[in-house]
Amino acid sequence: MATGHKCIGLKDYSNDEIRAKQGYEPRIVKQMLRYEKQLNRVSEEILEGYQAYVEVINKLFKPEPPLPTPLAVDPIPRLLIFGFDMEQQKKLKLEVKRLEEEYGHSIYHIGNIKQVNQGTLFSGGRKGWS
Repeated sequence: MATGHKCIGLKDYSNDEIRAKQGYEPRIVKQMLRYEKQLNRVSEEILEGYQAYVEVINKLFKPEPPLPTPLAVDPIPRLLIFGFDMEQQKKLKLEVKRLEEEYGHSIYHIGNIKQVNQGTLFSGGRKGWS
């Protein structure tokens, strides 16, 4: 099965770049746009690097089944926000909603980064809170 590589940006909840006062744009918005432009500019080089990496891993470790060879780089970066508690989660819900709805960002949010579900993370974010 062929797969595409996803670019993930990481931000701790305490990072002020993910939030801004009403009427102002959070700094993360411009950063994600720069990531997207860069992905489009160098996607072939990234793809070649990941294809070579997968080939080496498959030869060295012989996983069963073998890792699939990436065929594309997804041009849409994702944002992972982590490091918040239950009380902070209430405020973060509003910030995530704004980033998704006003700016079209795909966001995965989880308090404890050790509990990240890679399948969800690399599928483009989580649209809901558990």
